[in-house]
Amino acid sequence: MIGGPLLYLAGVILFKRAIRGHLQPSHLAGIGLFVILTPFAHLLTPLALFTAAIAIMLIVAIWEAISLGRNSA
Repeated sequence: MIGGPLLYLAGVILFKRAIRGHLQPSHLAGIGLFVILTPFAHLLTPLALFTAAIAIMLIVAIWEAISLGRNSA
């Protein structure tokens, strides 16, 4: 439950770096949050781990939407 979203964020970072030439801070923060969550994964129930992963991905998505909205105006 952690590996998939972590791999996705890493791939998107590499893609956006190749296309736009800069790193997205929201994705870096998301990767950092997943790395912090990893040692505690065995302490959580599958539902709690899934909820934490969804919350991290929502944080990344909202942060990116706000940052892209600010840059386009």
